[in-house]
Amino acid sequence: MSPFVFLLTNMNTHRYFFMWTVKKEYNWETNVGFPTVSLVYDRNEKKIYEFNLYYQGIKIKTYSESDFPYIERICYIKENVYVGTIQAHVLKNMEEKGELKGQLKEIAVQIKEDDNPVLMLIKFKE
Repeated sequence: MSPFVFLLTNMNTHRYFFMWTVKKEYNWETNVGFPTVSLVYDRNEKKIYEFNLYYQGIKIKTYSESDFPYIERICYIKENVYVGTIQAHVLKNMEEKGELKGQLKEIAVQIKEDDNPVLMLIKFKE
């Protein structure tokens, strides 16, 4: 099979199982590549859907895409709760463009671009 497609997983709740496909494909001329698709398996409906994550209207990705901030190093904390990081420079750029609201805006106003990544607590309501 060429190009290769990888299936990655990292979040799991009682009802949902989150996964991503990443295609091993890169265009060196445009510096664009490794397209991802975010998928979720609904255990109740026994179906797979594409999904997007949002925080107060801001689209968040769990794998890097140049147009969106993305959550890195997602770790399981307890049932339906995960923690991930968002780079400070990404939040700072979004704050300068007026794209943030709520707690993320409050945090972004106080940080510098070279600060440590910001921890984001992810809680799923079912």
